[in-house]
Amino acid sequence: MHSLRLISSSSTGPIYRLIYFNLKGRAETSRMMFKLAGVEFEDFRIDQKRWAEFKHMAPQGILPVLEVNGKKLPQSGAINRYIARELGFYGCNNWEASRIDAVVETIGDCLHDLDIWWMIRDLDVRNKLQKHHEGKLIPKALARLDQLLEENSEGRGFLVGDKISLADIHAMNYIHDYLPTLHNIKAEDSFPRLGDHARRIAEVSQIKEWIKIRPFSKF
Repeated sequence: MHSLRLISSSSTGPIYRLIYFNLKGRAETSRMMFKLAGVEFEDFRIDQKRWAEFKHMAPQGILPVLEVNGKKLPQSGAINRYIARELGFYGCNNWEASRIDAVVETIGDCLHDLDIWWMIRDLDVRNKLQKHHEGKLIPKALARLDQLLEENSEGRGFLVGDKISLADIHAMNYIHDYLPTLHNIKAEDSFPRLGDHARRIAEVSQIKEWIKIRPFSKF
């Protein structure tokens, strides 16, 4: 267990503490939004071997958890939306916010299926689900993301609107980390527009620096 504290130029405002394992997983989008906004937060990481000691302290008994001035918020989707609203990564109006939701939920469909896959112990069933996930579900999701990107500035800008949002950061993490690490899939092979988008977001200076210095984890 360790705590990595990220310092911004301002010490005013809410006190944020993001609690998760030493993984990118379901907390990395939140970390990147804090980093991109230059907002101080405590990146509190729990050793998975010691999770039983801390589980009773987590609302719903799950991670990640975001603490804001001591108040606890569970569920990664709720956490991401809260941070995005607070830090300006949730679009300029309700339409853009809803389009951001569409991107996040498209990726969420794949992550939900992945959660089921992790829990299956029967290897035959697991292999069949993995084949379906990688052969059908992921390509379908990537095609939908590619369409959303094409519909906004013909794919040359952001996924929603004219500035970086939760949608861009979340999609970049999925394409940059999840797919190649867990599935050996490179989105750019079939969807070069999505691959280019992920590279552009990863090259944003604050995100690029965070990727360089963040604690190592496989996924």
